[in-house]
Formats: sequence, structure tokens, C-alpha cells
Amino acid sequence: YVGYKTSELITDVITAEGYTLTPTVYTGIPAESDKQTVTGTTGTTDLKGASLLMGSSTEVKFTFETVDLENTEVVINFLGAEKVFTTEDFQYDASANRYYIVVNYVRSYEYDEVITATIRLDGEQVGRTIEYSINTYLAKNVDKASQTVAAKNLMKALYVYGVSIAKYFEE
Repeated sequence: YVGYKTSELITDVITAEGYTLTPTVYTGIPAESDKQTVTGTTGTTDLKGASLLMGSSTEVKFTFETVDLENTEVVINFLGAEKVFTTEDFQYDASANRYYIVVNYVRSYEYDEVITATIRLDGEQVGRTIEYSINTYLAKNVDKASQTVAAKNLMKALYVYGVSIAKYFEE
């Protein structure tokens, strides 16, 4: 969709079993989609942020620091299910000197659903909790002056796609 008509997506005309996706035109992302919440206090083992990775799929990246990698866990709660990420799941970003995990199981019709990330050290929760969604990232970044036109169009298309698919599953 980069550089294409973000107000006319191919998914607007898909039909299956008598359903038609409701055509959705980008008019902006509602403020309530901006759901990032950070609670708790900082520590030496702590979540540092959340962002989006947009490649062949749309994924959420949670970044953290820790003083004890072997005893650190990042816990993700999404749609009532908990997933625990441990050392073998962590990736290292040398440029930021931080670790991160990637949540890659959010389906397109769940872009507005909140993902809650916490971090544990030796089984005890430490640091901050972050609540985030894919639409949180889109709402925070789609209108930033620093974004390229192509990136803005991609974010608009991604939002419209997610809304279109969510409407399809509501029917």
C-alpha cells in the first residue's frame, strides 16, 4: 500500500459467505486509540518502551534493560492469555544496549486490543508496566512531521485495514 490509494483498499470489496467488508476511508485515528499507559517506578531491570515493527507482518516490540539476564522474564498479557518470554526469546540491540522481545501474534482485527507487558526478576514483578496496542503506535506517529509521506501512508493503510477487518468479524 505504500504510495497507493490509502482511502481505497482492496479489502473494501472482499466478499466471503455473504459478507462484504464495510468500505472504510481514512479520516484520522480516534484519540481513544492512543491507549499507552505506563505505571510503576523505574529500576535496574525495567521495561523501557514499546514500538512497532512493520515488515512482512505487524509486530509489537517491547524494549527492556536488566542486570540479571538469566533470571529475567517479560510477561505479556493479551486477550486474557499470558505468555512468558525468557532468555532464549530475548534479542539484543547493541546500538541501544538494551534487550527486546517481539510480540508477533496480534491479528489484524485486534490492532486496537491492549497488550500489557510486565517484567519479572527472580519471579517478582519489578519496574514499570506498559499497556500498548498497534493502534497506539499508529495514533502517536501518523501525524508526526518527522515521518516520511510513504510511512504516513503505510500507517493510514494499516489502520484502515485493521478497522475494515474488525468490521468484517463483527458481522
